[in-house]
Amino acid sequence: MKYTETVIQQAKIGLLGHIGVGHIHSHSGFVQDDSMGFAMLVRILQECNYFDTIIKKINVVDDYVEIQLQSGGIGKANVARGICFCDKELLHRAEQKSFLSPQYLSSFLFGKIYGQGVSELATAVSLAYSKAILDTIRKNWSETLYIQDNVPNSAGEFLGGNLIVNDIVIAWLLTINASNGGLAPNEDAEGNVPVGNKGIIMKKLGLDVLPSIILESKAYVPSLQDQVIVDCYNIRWNKKSDNNIVGQALIDAISSQNLPFVYSNTAYIRNDDSLEKEIHRIGDMLMLLGEKYKYSKTAEERIKLAHRLAILVSEEMGGSIFMSNEIFKIFAGGGLLPGTSAVLSYCSSYDSIQKDKQVIYTQEEVEQIIAILPRTIENIMASYEQAITELQIKRIDISSEKLLEMLM
Repeated sequence: MKYTETVIQQAKIGLLGHIGVGHIHSHSGFVQDDSMGFAMLVRILQECNYFDTIIKKINVVDDYVEIQLQSGGIGKANVARGICFCDKELLHRAEQKSFLSPQYLSSFLFGKIYGQGVSELATAVSLAYSKAILDTIRKNWSETLYIQDNVPNSAGEFLGGNLIVNDIVIAWLLTINASNGGLAPNEDAEGNVPVGNKGIIMKKLGLDVLPSIILESKAYVPSLQDQVIVDCYNIRWNKKSDNNIVGQALIDAISSQNLPFVYSNTAYIRNDDSLEKEIHRIGDMLMLLGEKYKYSKTAEERIKLAHRLAILVSEEMGGSIFMSNEIFKIFAGGGLLPGTSAVLSYCSSYDSIQKDKQVIYTQEEVEQIIAILPRTIENIMASYEQAITELQIKRIDISSEKLLEMLM
């Protein structure tokens, strides 16, 4: 197999990887490293044009974390409630170290971390490192397209270009979904949702009309644990709304490598009311806790109520705040443009989450994508006309401007 860097040209297949900065916990015991898709795509790009991700220096300027990489990239992010002198000492522990997963960097520095604005510094560090890696690629790649996210309250960025795998031109796009201050990520531009500025860069790369592989998180999903005996790949799409050829191509590629996996072709139901139900559940719980707190008499009561509220905010809310209702209805939780794509992610087993208490990726898991991708591309190309026909039938025609208006 051969990976080659190239200038932007007409591509045949899309490849997208994202990080949801600070999207760690969700309801029903769900926990994830939402930067594994980002890490996998970065590793693929290293195969074409090697650049390292070693942290040269971490600076703190006012309430900003700035990370400088040895390879030249710089990224910074602010922390809503500031940075204390002890924080500064902790940050230096990461200097001269390298991570593909920005969330793993934050776990290395701070241990078990939480999203939704709870672990603000950890989230800001993850964002700064993501931006530094993006900046390094931009400086070292022959030709890229870069643009900042313009959905409301977003600190996200996008970087795209082309690579060649076994003579097939691939359009790639790295996505950073984040909010300022170290808060939870705004993921309205997740996956291959062509909203606002992401839609502009996708159109220039042709990603709005290409069969595409979306690289996603590594997650512990309690509802899947009867199937997930060991850590394994998770392939997901919706057979009615997404691209069956891409989904099957991923299954066949991973099977050919004798790697463990689970899959579902009934995921990502469109026009689903599950997000609104979860929002209502959280809202009801907040009101109930507020009422109980309002009429509480003892310190014991208020301590328990405060702890329940902390769990609600730091864990359960993650399943409802990441995406806007109208975007969710069209693209579902993975952000899949109808007709175009399927998702490749990773599952943690029950034994892994009990041992580590947080989802942790391994270098081997990220490395495996180097062998999986060429096989997947080969499989898609073998049924390419069918993949394009399915895309054309299912794809919706909605402009990036119209999608952005829906969020205003």
